[in-house]
Amino acid sequence: TGAELETLTNGSNADALHTHSGGSGGGIEHIDIRPDSMRLDDVSTGSDEGTAFNIVSCIDFINTSDGAIWFSFKFPDSWLTTSNIRFTIQYNCNGVDNSKNIRINTQAWAVNNGATPNVGAPNDSNIDNIPTSAGNTNILTDLVLSNGIVNSGNLGASTSTIMVKMTRESTNGADTYTGTFQIIAVQVDQP
Repeated sequence: TGAELETLTNGSNADALHTHSGGSGGGIEHIDIRPDSMRLDDVSTGSDEGTAFNIVSCIDFINTSDGAIWFSFKFPDSWLTTSNIRFTIQYNCNGVDNSKNIRINTQAWAVNNGATPNVGAPNDSNIDNIPTSAGNTNILTDLVLSNGIVNSGNLGASTSTIMVKMTRESTNGADTYTGTFQIIAVQVDQP
């Protein structure tokens, strides 16, 4: 009906179609980003669409060249401009190679209405080094990124879209893991 269509096209309700509603207030608790919502970087050759555990769609980051993915989401009306946005990655380390590190660079742009984002100048660019062990190789693992955030200082009343680029910097000396790093999903929220 017309009323239902109006509800679906309303900004905050449209967001809720792709999220989980949180609490009794009906606000958006978190946003789930799946591989089919991620774009492989056209320049990088290190990432590709893959399958984890032979059953789950994922993005594969090989260990011989840097690979990157992009995704974006509408900044929810119910979220605060005074709180950081954080990312939780669900991943698999495909191959046992313990006591090594995977280097992930999370870059983010908080884009205002009417603005043109500059690909060379993210608002945030932060590194997380993920250690490998028997507790996170060849199993499904969730990790809240310690450094990969969108800082609240970059959010404003006109912020409408958040763009994110995640790169496995496998050619950096700090990335020593020899296996394929697989991102299965990214969860976005405000703590």
